[in-house]
Amino acid sequence: MLTKTVFEILGEPVTWAELLGFVTGIACVALAVAQRIETFPIGIANNVFFIVLFIDARLYADAGLQVVYIVLGVMGWWVWATRARGPLAVERAGFRLLLATTLAVGAATLVLVPILRAAHGAAPGWLFATGERDAIQGLLKDGFHVAFADDGPPSGPITHSDRFVLVDGEMRIRGYYHGSDPADLARLANDARQLAPLRDD
Repeated sequence: MLTKTVFEILGEPVTWAELLGFVTGIACVALAVAQRIETFPIGIANNVFFIVLFIDARLYADAGLQVVYIVLGVMGWWVWATRARGPLAVERAGFRLLLATTLAVGAATLVLVPILRAAHGAAPGWLFATGERDAIQGLLKDGFHVAFADDGPPSGPITHSDRFVLVDGEMRIRGYYHGSDPADLARLANDARQLAPLRDD
């Protein structure tokens, strides 16, 4: 249900997970600024919605990171709920904590990399186009024929459409697919499988 489209904005579908993730994200920040304890359960709900989004996109490492945020949110919620009503002291991390964190990150990397590779997530298959800004703009406009926004600073990224473009071995565009629409992604996978024998030939 959470991955179903609720409505479209400028032709781009918005799912329940995206909508609720946006709403809870704004609410979490507002409650944190107001120093309200409700920021923690709202933040945890935000993490859950992002887990749904990332798993649906097969971005398993990002989904796992949300679990870390949930654990930290529960810890913060408990500390805030049980502490005395005086000011909460904020201190610098000590050497032991920094050392333990560094070792834990290193160990987690060694363990998680082979697991994520075996899970066949989306990230290992990505290739990123890099180059001069004008060249990237030309590729988006004249090559892939997708919309993009270029109203940021010259050093900033170009915001482009979430559409996937399927291109065959002869550099012909075979279809466009919404990256946040499960039905479109299923159609993309099916179309790509049909092109695979042609690539092997």
